[in-house]
Amino acid sequence: MERVILHVDMDAYFASVEQQINPSLRGRPVLVCGNPLTKTVVASASYEAKRQGVRSGMSIPEALKLCPDAILVPGNPICYAETSRVVFSLLSLFTDTLEIYSIDEAFLDVSRTFPLFGGKGALGRRIKETIRKKTGLTCSVGMAPNKLLAKIAASLVKPDGLRIIEEKEVPELMSDLPVEEVPGIGPRLASLLSDWGITTCGQLQRLGENFLITRFGLRGRFLYQAACGFDNSPVVPTPPQPKSIGHSYTLPFNTDHTDFLRSVLFRLAEQVAARMRQSSFHGRVVTVCLRLDDFTTFTRQRKFASVPPDGRRIFTLAWQIFSSFTLVRPVRLLGISVSELSAETPLPLFPEEKTRENLFHTVDEINRRLGENTVFPATFLLEKMVKPPVPKTHAFQFWRFKHSDTTRIPT
Repeated sequence: MERVILHVDMDAYFASVEQQINPSLRGRPVLVCGNPLTKTVVASASYEAKRQGVRSGMSIPEALKLCPDAILVPGNPICYAETSRVVFSLLSLFTDTLEIYSIDEAFLDVSRTFPLFGGKGALGRRIKETIRKKTGLTCSVGMAPNKLLAKIAASLVKPDGLRIIEEKEVPELMSDLPVEEVPGIGPRLASLLSDWGITTCGQLQRLGENFLITRFGLRGRFLYQAACGFDNSPVVPTPPQPKSIGHSYTLPFNTDHTDFLRSVLFRLAEQVAARMRQSSFHGRVVTVCLRLDDFTTFTRQRKFASVPPDGRRIFTLAWQIFSSFTLVRPVRLLGISVSELSAETPLPLFPEEKTRENLFHTVDEINRRLGENTVFPATFLLEKMVKPPVPKTHAFQFWRFKHSDTTRIPT
């Protein structure tokens, strides 16, 4: 059976997610970072910024010298993790052998399934289109006989590309491939090899495996095999249990209205609880994230003895955390997540706990059959009762503000 490994790499992931959340950022250079008021580095740069020389890991002053018109956006870990969950759940539709490599990368062994989708090219295009339709994000896809070559293939066609490497192409491809394109060969090692006059994998091959082992030890064997395009490592399926379950929501308007924020936080807590119940999870850590209207982002968490899949309980704990913030500006985004998950669900000890648990499952079943929020707590109605503030700007600015803030990643 032909071995076919697929590598999916999301394009400028954090920055692209931010551009989906806030459409006014689309087409503009975006730098995702920590708190811009402190010493921080670029976690992700949009392709508009990358074209001006900005790279991940740069200091903010260095990046702004290259791209003075860049927009600094504090990172939103809850939203990135939630969007990753959506992407990985989509990828699992194409194979049961899925290895999550990082928050924005995954390997798939599609050796048995690619013929079912009309061949390699058709499968690659199908995956890209599925992710784009669901999240609005683009990805680069590489397909090859092994993981190393699949990752190389995806990197060669970023952004939004698809590259298939066939077995017969490997010798010629690797002969001319720059050594820095090989995963595992970083800038320092590439610079050392360049000092020896080695800039391509073909030249590295000609040094011979024995010489490289003598010079680099066991790493020398990896260098030789990688330069030849050899890689026998399997795609190891990632256990399905998530590290956390969370939801975030960009508000339809910036506000510090307490009742409105309580209602939104309650709804987020109910959504998190419903997903926890689907897998019978309890947790121990509750995290609350909020972003102000100037894009300053705060995240705080607390550890508890047990966090049950009960929206009211999660909300109570989250509201304690939220109340510890001092709001100096209106809020534009709220998020809740529960982590340190465990499938060992404690049995309800009291009759009222059992009654409440039965109620949860009944409501979940109704909403599953008839649609989300068919049955919901009356607290949710407060969101509809609070009217957006009338902005003190002209009509065009109000239109843009009103529409740009209501788009968010579907979950």
